[in-house]
Order: sequence, then C-alpha cells, then structure tokens
Amino acid sequence: FSCARRMNKVLWIWLLAGLSLLLPRVRGADQPPTWEVKSLTDAGSFEYDLETGFVTATNGVIVTYGQTRLIANRLTLNQKTGDVVAEGMVNLQRENELWQGDRLEYNFLTKKIKAEEFKVGQVPYYAGGFGLSADRTNEVYSSHFAYVTTDDLAEPFYRIRARTLIIIPGDSFQA
Repeated sequence: FSCARRMNKVLWIWLLAGLSLLLPRVRGADQPPTWEVKSLTDAGSFEYDLETGFVTATNGVIVTYGQTRLIANRLTLNQKTGDVVAEGMVNLQRENELWQGDRLEYNFLTKKIKAEEFKVGQVPYYAGGFGLSADRTNEVYSSHFAYVTTDDLAEPFYRIRARTLIIIPGDSFQA
C-alpha cells in the first residue's frame, strides 16, 4: 500500500518536472520573432536609430527575422513596419524559396516582395525575369519578360520564356 503511494508521488514529481521544462517553450511560441542584423565583413558599418527603428547597413549585411534571412551588400530596414530595401547581390531565403537579385524591396511582416530583376528557385523549378511583384497574402507572384526552367544554372540549358508569368507557389506557372 505505501509502495503504491510512493510510486504515485514519484510519477507526479516527474510529470511536473517535465511540464516545467516545456512551459518556457510554449510561452516562447507566442512571442513574435526577433530581429538580428549582423555584418558579413570587418568593413561593415551600421547606423541604428532607437526611436524610429531604422537600420542602415553597408559593406555586407545579413538580416534574420524568424525563419527568413536576407543577405545584401547594403540595405535600409524599418524594424517597425518590416520594410527593407536591399541592394547589391541580394539573397532572400524563406521557407523553401531562394530569391536572388541586385535590388529587392521586401516586407518581413506581410511578405510582399518587389524586384526589378530576379531569380527564384524552389526545387525542381526555377524562374527569372523582370518587374517582379508578389503578395504572399494571396500567394501570387507576377513578372514580365520572364522564364521558367528546371536547370539551376546561371545560364540554363533550356528555358520557357513568357511575356507575363504568374507564379502560384506549390501549384503552377501561368504564361
């Protein structure tokens, strides 16, 4: 009889200990992602305004917000609105997509994207073109003078060209 009580107490102690370890993780899940801005080189420089949340960075920078990572030579970021204008060898990685271009406007909060010239890849398809605009709320991207290929190369062996290209991620391309 007393052995069963002792066993119940031990089980309750282990259960409470396990729950106390999980509690901080559950609380953290409700918190919004944090901003992380780092220089990629020793020559990198930052200007940060605490009142406005504006960050200006040059000479190679990486910005991480949640699972989204943006790398560029230079950028201006508004942490309050999530807007960023990045220039020079821009790479934006989010989920399974990798966007590349020389200039990119992006909003980390709404996931809206705009680029003058771009390349994007999500295995097994890749696309590129000019005048990209995207709205992640309705999951549609559109571009002009674009192409689609399955070659992950700077100069694909073949490509299908279109005057206008609509990309619906995970579903289809419409030309």
